[in-house]
This record gives sequence, C-alpha cells and structure tokens, in this order.
Amino acid sequence: MSHTSLCNYAFAYQPILSKGQNRVAVELMYQSTDMIAAGAVEPAEATANAILNAILHAGSERTRYFVDVGKELLMSDMLTLLPRGQTTIELRKSIPLNEATIECCHKLKAKGYQIALDDVVMFSDGYVPLLDIADVVKIDLSLTERNGLPLLVAQLRKWPDLKLLIKKVESAEDFDFCQQFGFDLFQGYYFAKPTIIIGRRPDPAKMDVLQLLGQINNDVDDSVLELTFKRNPGLSYHLLRLINTVAFGQRAKVDSIQQALMLLGRRQLNRWLQMLMFTHGSDTGLSSPLLELAVRRGKLLELIAIHKSHQHGVLHDQSYMVGMLSLMDALLGMPMAEIVDSLNLGREIRAALLSREGLLGEMLKLCEKLEAADFDAANEIATQINVSIGTIMEAQDEAIAWASRIGDEA
Repeated sequence: MSHTSLCNYAFAYQPILSKGQNRVAVELMYQSTDMIAAGAVEPAEATANAILNAILHAGSERTRYFVDVGKELLMSDMLTLLPRGQTTIELRKSIPLNEATIECCHKLKAKGYQIALDDVVMFSDGYVPLLDIADVVKIDLSLTERNGLPLLVAQLRKWPDLKLLIKKVESAEDFDFCQQFGFDLFQGYYFAKPTIIIGRRPDPAKMDVLQLLGQINNDVDDSVLELTFKRNPGLSYHLLRLINTVAFGQRAKVDSIQQALMLLGRRQLNRWLQMLMFTHGSDTGLSSPLLELAVRRGKLLELIAIHKSHQHGVLHDQSYMVGMLSLMDALLGMPMAEIVDSLNLGREIRAALLSREGLLGEMLKLCEKLEAADFDAANEIATQINVSIGTIMEAQDEAIAWASRIGDEA
C-alpha cells in the first residue's frame, strides 16, 4: 500500500498482556519523521496520520490498539480516522478533566472507541466523572508508592467494569509483586524484552529442536535427521501435521518422516524448526510473545537484507536466522555463546548474535532500538547501514503483519 498520502513516520509498539501473559493488545509509540525533520511540533493531523499509518500496516483485524493522545488531538475530528472497535484512546495526564473532555469522551465511546485514563498514581475525586465511562485505568508502577498500591486498587475496584492495567513492569520481581493485586492487564519492558531467568532448566523438547537445527547446519544426511525425528514422537507429529496442512499446498497425504523431509526441504525445515523452538513443549504464556517478537525480528532483518543484497550480498536466510536466534538465550535460559557453539553457525551470524558486530549485528541493533522506541538511535543506525528510515518503516510494517499471521497460526 502506498504511503504517499500520509506523513512519514517511525513507530514501535509494546505488548499489553493478560494475567496469563497472553498478548491482548499493543500500545503504539510513534513519531512523525516529517515534523521532526522540519523542527516543528506535531499538529493533530500529522500525529493522527502517523498513528493511522502504523495501524494500517501493523497486523490483523483482530488486533486491539492503545494510542495516547493530547488535548489537541482529542478535541479534533482526526481520531475518527482510527479503526472503531479496535482502538483504545489513552488520555495523557496533561489533559484537563473538565466538561469538554468528558463530553468528547462520551462521543468517542458512542462511536465505538474505548477510553483509558493514563498515568494514575493516586486516587482523586476529579477522576470520578471519567471513571464512570472509562474502560481502562493505567497505573504507572514506577511512579506509584508501593505501600499505597492496595488502597488505590481498592478505590478503583468500586467501578466493577473497569479494567486495571499496571505498566512499567520492568522485572520478574515487579511482575510477582503486581500479581497479588489482581490486575487485569500488564505492560512493561519485562514482557517486551524477555530476559534470561537464572537457574531455569532448559526444556528437553526445545533441546531436541536445537539438536535438529545443529544437525542441519552441520549438513548431516537425511537419514540422520529422520532418526532424530523418530526418537521424538512429538516432533514427528508436528512435522507431519505441518506437511499435511492446506497452507503448505500438499494434495496427497504424507505419512512418513522420510517423505516429509524430502518435500519440505532443508531451507523450509530450518525456518520451521526455528519457529517451533518458541512453541513446542511449552505450557506457559511466555511462548506467544517471544514467538511474535522473534518472527518479527527475523522477517524485518530479511526484508532489510533483500533491500541491501545488491550492495553486500547478504543472504536472506542468514538475516532471518539472526533475528530468530537472537532470543534463544531468553527462551532456553542458556548463555548465547553455548547456543551459538551448538549450532555450528557461520562467522557473520556468530558476530551478530554474540557482540552485535558486522552488518547483521547492526541490523539486529536496529531492531532492538525500534522495539525500545529509541527512534534517534534507529535513525543513526539506518544512516550507518545506508538504508532510509522510510524503507525500514515499510519493512517493519510488513514484518509486524507477518508476525501477527504466524502468531495466529502457531
């Protein structure tokens, strides 16, 4: 889809998760690059267009979006450009909660939008008129006195239909602390960038997949791969189910591991195993956000590599693998060096994963900066690798949509 009718933009998003750590929405964090370049403050139209452009390319129709707005945008008609039934409007703390604000929120609610009150740290009677119509209250853990959190939650629970979201959950300790208060939704860097949990025992099922990836990278015979699959009925089942899906395009049923391996091919088998690492043998809510983030990274790096292939000859599969494998340490609870050694990876991929060096390493850093909404750093890296920020944003659009589809099917 052409972007010419809308302003250039840069955006990232942070997942919003349920109690079970399943993603239920995303919050868009955005910048209008046109306005930044001009040194001007973003008007309501440019801001709304930046948000709209991100939403148009950011995934499936089932995705829910949180977008924060200031007074100028709230009072304009531009918000009605955003998809109704999918968008939650977050009111910034700077917006005065007066009659005009309440009336505007009533109109938005009538049109199918949800309303969220952002950055609540202490209960105030001034919130009451808005709480009567709000759908979500976002509490900032980093700004709230922890001793006062039980009282704040109790006061807000007087509105039984109100969902309480705790944000700035930055660590496992934060998450454990917040769980005791019965929050409905969670948001924070702890979920957006999962970290290694010291002492976690690697999942045996995932180690079997890791073994297969290592065998492929060592170019073993199909007979060796077949034997590894046969020793693991669960993996064999997943492989046959994949090969027999309508999406794979097979007309005849495949009923042997040997036949499946021949039809799938090494390239597709490698990519499928990388994705399977994030789902196979897991009964926790961690896998889904990790899978989506890994697939998004892999696809974004691949698309950037395609753009640069005529200059540097970067293999698309190498780029995709770097993105997918970049979260394996968090997934397995193992040092990245051990994972890299076990997979017999090439020098460029090793350098990217272990020290963010080389072109692949710079591309991976770019992904990480976008995920953190560090747009200044992302622009700097884009300049260094000679790819326009507009090209990267279009690639990110496609990568997010791709990851959303993969996550729905996984």
